[in-house]
Amino acid sequence: MRFFKNAFCAALFIVNTVNAQNAPQLLSMQDSLEVTPLLSKEHLLNEVVVVDSRIARKRSASGKSVVKIDSSTLKLFQGQSLATVLNHYAGIEVLGSQTYPGQPLTYAIRGGRSDKVLVLIDGVRVSDPSFIDSSFDLNLIPVDNIQSVEILKGASSTLYGSAAAAGVISIQTKKGTATPKLTWLGTTGTLTDAKQSEKGLTTVSDHFSYANGIQQIGYRIHFDQQYSDGMSAVIGTEKDPFARRNFGVRLSAVSSSAWDWDFNLSKTDLNSHYDNSYPLKDAPFRLLSDQLRWSFSPQYRYTKGRFGLHTGYQKSNRDFQSNYPSEFSAVHHFIDLFNTHRFSDKWALLTGINYQKAQSQIDDQNPSASQTDLYLNSIYEGSKLHLNMGLRRNDHQTYGTQWTYNFNPSLHHSAGGLNYKFFIGLSSAFIAPSLYQLYSPYGDESLEPAETQTTEVGGVISSEEGTFEGVLFKRKENPSLLFDNTTFRYANSNEQVTYIGFEFRYQNSFMGKINTDLNYTYTETEGGDLRRIPKHSFSGLIAVHWTARWFTQLAYRQMGSRRASDGSTLLSPYGLWNINVAYALEKPKIDLGIALTNVFNKKYVEFQNYTTQGRNILLTL
Repeated sequence: MRFFKNAFCAALFIVNTVNAQNAPQLLSMQDSLEVTPLLSKEHLLNEVVVVDSRIARKRSASGKSVVKIDSSTLKLFQGQSLATVLNHYAGIEVLGSQTYPGQPLTYAIRGGRSDKVLVLIDGVRVSDPSFIDSSFDLNLIPVDNIQSVEILKGASSTLYGSAAAAGVISIQTKKGTATPKLTWLGTTGTLTDAKQSEKGLTTVSDHFSYANGIQQIGYRIHFDQQYSDGMSAVIGTEKDPFARRNFGVRLSAVSSSAWDWDFNLSKTDLNSHYDNSYPLKDAPFRLLSDQLRWSFSPQYRYTKGRFGLHTGYQKSNRDFQSNYPSEFSAVHHFIDLFNTHRFSDKWALLTGINYQKAQSQIDDQNPSASQTDLYLNSIYEGSKLHLNMGLRRNDHQTYGTQWTYNFNPSLHHSAGGLNYKFFIGLSSAFIAPSLYQLYSPYGDESLEPAETQTTEVGGVISSEEGTFEGVLFKRKENPSLLFDNTTFRYANSNEQVTYIGFEFRYQNSFMGKINTDLNYTYTETEGGDLRRIPKHSFSGLIAVHWTARWFTQLAYRQMGSRRASDGSTLLSPYGLWNINVAYALEKPKIDLGIALTNVFNKKYVEFQNYTTQGRNILLTL
């Protein structure tokens, strides 16, 4: 059976290669691995960020810590997961990304887990109320359909509402084009543990998309599929296959009129095998999951601003087939009506009203919760002093009115070819307990919402060649939402919980050919939960553009010691090396890529008693 599986993978790979060769005229250089330097002078000085204030402006005017990952950077990770990309940047950890493919992911920013990190897709909040923390599963997003990612670190509840207490991950997907564009990306290779007990091809994926325009409408249709069968979930011998299929359509206006609109529809199905957790052992369990998601965002641009609407709907179903079968379903509604207005070159104001409703099926209950918010945020851009400040009123169905604020001044100065920036951030957040934390057998309906206050101080030194950024942060939570290991129920903390730490990031470009991106994060807590989150972490990328067609990237990630999920076992630190090599053929126009992960086949533990990925090779076309 294994022989036929490997033969099928290889045949599919070869057939798709031939198909790609037969239609080279439909591929554009925008889809090529012939990318521009990651840290060009223009990139460093003129990069535009939106996520920090919801008003587009140059990074040099921002007083927040923002990571922008553009399309040229994402191309370097073709065939890999979004979690792999995010793990290479300071202040964010995606836990579970080094285990078997079906592992549920937890993303953490500055010690705040998924319940404190908001995910946006094309400006619309995504959330699954059937999850313990109402988070969104990043496994559902194929990286090959992403145009860019912005990561905002620090409390942002004033701009985005509850669940943005530690940060925001804003994902922009790819749009249609004015001219026809057909794209295919195929990946095959190995995905096994460090013992490498499974031989041959164990993973294969395909990404197809077609983009074009009809009159004033641009459209893009894409289909993604992935299949892996080389690892066990827990340490064992039985393999746990993982399969994902994703189909999506995006329509948008391409005219230059005052009206703009965008519609996005996505359907994802997962079929993931998993093992028994209590006790930990091989088991023939299976999770069948599907999600339907759509969003519609019309906007009207006028002389000094724009008036817009973000609407979204998400429906999720999860069927756990095990010794104790269970089913979960959930629906999430989202509406955000807003207006941005520029009074002058210096002053701009964002105002809006936001509504969201979560519904979930938990055992024989069907609980729901809704929240309506009013908010405003203003920016001031002077010659040296910049301000970003806002206020939000949260009206929750159960918890009544809660206020959050943000005050973020920054000072800018230029001298001797260097730009200096110093910023301070004072902000608060309100986090309502999830439906699962309230109404599940492990929940408590008397839970109070978490309230946080965050302080951050940072500085940036930049030039035409590079940037150095350092940020110190402190977040207080009182009360905090915790899981009590004695009662096995969710509870509020009895005392104030504090998270402190600092981040450093260094970027540089040498001769326009060698680009570096080095990141270090330190995180500590008093009374909080840092299980699986390291106190020290480091990541580094060195990218070399040998020629316009040859490219090499060397990546390293160091995870420091951390507590296991039991809260007492100390897991040893580990470091992993990855290498990516890419070459673009001219005739026929084909891009070739090779990725070698965990180069030295390091044996390590990410989750206690769960398998981790060893040395693997991925081939992309």
